[in-house]
Amino acid sequence: MHNPTLHDVEAPSAPSLTRLLDALALGGALWLAWRACQRRHRHRHHSRCAGTTVPMQTWEGEGGRPPPPEHGVSTAAT
Repeated sequence: MHNPTLHDVEAPSAPSLTRLLDALALGGALWLAWRACQRRHRHRHHSRCAGTTVPMQTWEGEGGRPPPPEHGVSTAAT
């Protein structure tokens, strides 16, 4: 009695159905990933930063840059 081995079976010349389905699934997943990246890039590229709604008012001695030396020392800071 002869047991068939892998060497006895001929390889099909055309791709099998499972390989074709695997390739289609991989292609679909790559296409969906590409579209998601493209949408995110477009959203980030075209969006704007939120601006300040009310102009900020600052006073002397409140912080930020110190007054120049020729200005003298403010009484509010002391």
